[in-house]
Amino acid sequence: MSDSPITVAFVDDDVLVRTIVEDLLTQHDDLAIVGTYADGHAAWAALKTHPPQVVVADISMPVMGGAELTALLRAHHPHTRVLAFTSLADELSVAAMLRAGASGVVYKEASVAALADAIRATRAGLSVLSPRFSSRLARPEPPPLSAIEQAVIELVSQGMTNDQIARRVHLSADGVKYHVAGLCRKLGVANRTMLAVAAVELGLANPGG
Repeated sequence: MSDSPITVAFVDDDVLVRTIVEDLLTQHDDLAIVGTYADGHAAWAALKTHPPQVVVADISMPVMGGAELTALLRAHHPHTRVLAFTSLADELSVAAMLRAGASGVVYKEASVAALADAIRATRAGLSVLSPRFSSRLARPEPPPLSAIEQAVIELVSQGMTNDQIARRVHLSADGVKYHVAGLCRKLGVANRTMLAVAAVELGLANPGG
C-alpha cells in the first residue's frame, strides 16, 4: 500500500469555510490539499487535466453546482471520487448529487476529523453518509421489485413527471401514479421526493442516471 497522502481538492463558495477547512485538514499528514475553489466552474477548469483522488464539494454554488461538477469529474476521471459537503436539508438536492456520482455526503455540522475520515473512506471506495442523512433513510431491505416497478423508480429518481414516465414505460399517467404510490408503501416513504432518495441509497437506481 502506498504511503503517499491522499490528494484532495475542496470546493465551496464560502471563503471562510474554505479557509478553515483547508487549515484543519492540512493537520492530517495523510491528506494533501491540492487546491481550493469557489465554485464548480473554477474547480473544473483547474482539475480537468490534473484531477486529485478526492474532491470535496458543496452542493449549492453559483456558476456551477456540485452535482454538475460531480458529473463532469465522474465522466472524464472515473477514478476521482467526490464527497458532498453541505448544509442543505433538502433531500432532493442531496439525492441529485448522489445520482451524479458522488460517493456520499457529509454535513457541515460534522467535525473536521469526521470529514477527514469520510475522505479516507471515500478514497477507499466506500459509500459515506452523514448520520443526519442516513438516519432518515434507515429501513429494512426493500422487497423485490417487478420489472415495471424497477423502471418507474429509475425514472422517478431522474426527476421525471408521471406523464414523462408514462410515455417511457407505455402506461397511463394514472398507472404510473398507482405504481409510485405502491413503491412508496413498499419502501416506507411518504412522497416521491423521499422515494427518489431511497432509490439511490438502496441501490435501486443508478447514481449516474
